[in-house]
Amino acid sequence: MMDVYKVLTYLKQKDISTVITMHAEFLYTSGCSHAIDCQKFITGCNHCPKIGKERPNSWFFDKTNKEWNLMKDAYSSFNRLLICAVSPWQKERINLSPFFEKSQIRVVMNGIDTSVFKYYDGNALKKKLGLMGKKIVIHVTPNFQGVLKGGKYVLEIAKKLENQKDIVFLIVGKNVDENTLPKNVIHIDHTENQVELAKLYSMSDLCLITSKRETFSMVTAESLCCGTPVFGFKAGGPETIALKEHSSFVEYGNVMEATTEITKKLSDKVNKATLSEMAKKQYSNSIMCEKYYELYLELNNQTTRR
Repeated sequence: MMDVYKVLTYLKQKDISTVITMHAEFLYTSGCSHAIDCQKFITGCNHCPKIGKERPNSWFFDKTNKEWNLMKDAYSSFNRLLICAVSPWQKERINLSPFFEKSQIRVVMNGIDTSVFKYYDGNALKKKLGLMGKKIVIHVTPNFQGVLKGGKYVLEIAKKLENQKDIVFLIVGKNVDENTLPKNVIHIDHTENQVELAKLYSMSDLCLITSKRETFSMVTAESLCCGTPVFGFKAGGPETIALKEHSSFVEYGNVMEATTEITKKLSDKVNKATLSEMAKKQYSNSIMCEKYYELYLELNNQTTRR
């Protein structure tokens, strides 16, 4: 396993221009991939409730304060450092950390392959799945049972809309207990490839996000690029990277409000092809690469002027 403290110290001591992209939070929490509501990363970690859980380096003893100080020392006086956040929300979080008081911080959103994630006509797939005439709410997840993914809320929302026969929930992902699904929920465990996933997004009317925390949300970007609006719980990244006119979010865990909003969103008229083109201009890999290229040039020019 890489010793991040030694790597950062080496780059700093060798005066190497460095861009660090933070996809999770551990490089400023010094251990937690998601700090959630904990604010200890701002003043110095200690008495961590995640010992023996998310913190594998501290099974029995609380080393979190030591690890936090090691990270702080590694960043200290790092002159040629540019920090890149993947969402405006994450940039705000990074700004809270004392590690980066003198560092440059930018936002470059993650990019996706928009030659794959684009709008496809969904009628053929709807017919194949027997969903013609249905309003489809899609939920895509790598781990439905994951604590941070909020899968239980998908089922709670689906149950509350079970009497509306024209609404169907489609779960695409692993670790779903088929025995717990309401009658209006369909589960697809495996997709053959990304094109098939993009077609599932495209045929759906709404994408449901139930995560507790996301620094970005690839599902949000993928869905919008496929022409499907997004609704979900506020989770940090998603609400700050989504297209405002084609997304809405409510407080985490508010099932009643979510149920009401989903019903409203499903009645909206959406030009899916137009939405797809709008989204591809924001989330494409090419846009991401251009922005990173600009960052590297900026950092290189600063180095040259020294």
